[in-house]
Amino acid sequence: MDQITDFLSTYSCNLTYEDLDPEVVPHIKRTNF
Repeated sequence: MDQITDFLSTYSCNLTYEDLDPEVVPHIKRTNF
């Protein structure tokens, strides 16, 4: 894996709802598969 891909995959895998703006959480939960 190249460095950018590794960084982005690590970042996205470690995101939690607490990291997001409270206004977007309901939208994400609604579209989450």
